[in-house]
Amino acid sequence: MMHFTVAHVSVQVFPDKAQLGAAAAAFVSARLQAALAARGAAAAIFATGASQYAFLDALRDAPGVDWSHVTAFHLDEYLGLPAGHPASFRRYLRARLFDRLPFGAVHLLHGDAPDPQAECARYARLLGQQEIDIACIGIGRTATWRSTTRPPTSTRRRWSTSSNSTPPAARSRWGKGISRA
Repeated sequence: MMHFTVAHVSVQVFPDKAQLGAAAAAFVSARLQAALAARGAAAAIFATGASQYAFLDALRDAPGVDWSHVTAFHLDEYLGLPAGHPASFRRYLRARLFDRLPFGAVHLLHGDAPDPQAECARYARLLGQQEIDIACIGIGRTATWRSTTRPPTSTRRRWSTSSNSTPPAARSRWGKGISRA
């Protein structure tokens, strides 16, 4: 593992996805265990995507977390997409994490709610009732944050950022070779 600091941010580079996933799972597990020891409860927000596969696999096997006292949230969902759709983030996290561990509570953002504003208000209230101990948010292989505004279908365009649209000033802060991070 390589370790360095950029603009007061500690950066760790691992030789492969499995080692990165294991290290991330150990970090998150320790954070959740500390919250459980201090307050008897913990809360985490989980993201989706290929950047999360090895991490979620390792987290499921992490020892020492009493999942029955952990409240889970997921980061985002496509507007208008039902939970059973193959592109649903709810479906992804249920299959990879939420249905495989005995969480105390799992709060899902319903992208297909009839009133999206009311659904956002409901989810915001739930988030506000918790002290969030950690948010596990992925960064893709090009070191960009991905954000989509429409579900990926053959008739709709998927909107996202890309390394070509990352401002030069932001790229320069991270240095050369970031696309390999």
